[in-house]
Amino acid sequence: MPRIPSVLLLASLAFAAAACATPPQLRLIPRVTRFEVDGDFGAADSGGSISSKSDASALGLDDEDAITPQIELDFAAFHISAHHTGASFRGDGRTESTLRFRGEEIAADSEVRSEFDVALLAADIVYDVVQTNVVDVGVGVGAGAFTYDLSVRTTSGPDASVESDETVPIGYLVVRVGTAPGAGLRFVGYARGLTGTLQDDEATYLDLDGRLSLDIWSVGPASFAVCGGYRYILVDYKHDGSDGKLEIDVSISGPYVGIEIVF
Repeated sequence: MPRIPSVLLLASLAFAAAACATPPQLRLIPRVTRFEVDGDFGAADSGGSISSKSDASALGLDDEDAITPQIELDFAAFHISAHHTGASFRGDGRTESTLRFRGEEIAADSEVRSEFDVALLAADIVYDVVQTNVVDVGVGVGAGAFTYDLSVRTTSGPDASVESDETVPIGYLVVRVGTAPGAGLRFVGYARGLTGTLQDDEATYLDLDGRLSLDIWSVGPASFAVCGGYRYILVDYKHDGSDGKLEIDVSISGPYVGIEIVF
């Protein structure tokens, strides 16, 4: 798993603390998300081209329940968030296209066992540019790392496997919307994303997260709430190097439930 340097988070905390004297509010949000994966995968030799791809459903990748914790620190117009998302998808299916990568080849319509692990660890800071009694809207920046581990192996016929794993650093822009209509209800929505290129890799990252929470219990500054929401993460990753070409165009999405512990 990649580690985000603590300098980013510590610097954000120090900057926000110096910017305002309002006591901060720390929110711990353990969540369980039911992820499904959608999209396709393609691979070719370095001198070739990817003319067709294999769909995630054809490869037999199943849905996955994953723990996706998030920590939020709010004070005045600043909002700092650190979040982790990890999921492992497994399944048996068939390839819809020929996969060639790093000297290995799996023919189209081969029976295969596929494994696809993804992990995202990131932190961001947002400043509210609009603050009203109804809604707050903020913009900011974030940084993190996206890690994937892909393995496709034949289960019949010639023994072959296509494997790739990579950790890709990402920087992104953030838009945050928050509102508290009353009766203990709160809504927070995030839109994170950016497109970038690094050496042989090109990636597009989009992360949409909407969460509705309801206060259950509170004593002084501390409170406890239940929450639910929906998460949609799109990753379009392309690798074009001397070892071959690889394209992963997938989304993982699904509903989640969790709790919020506020100090």
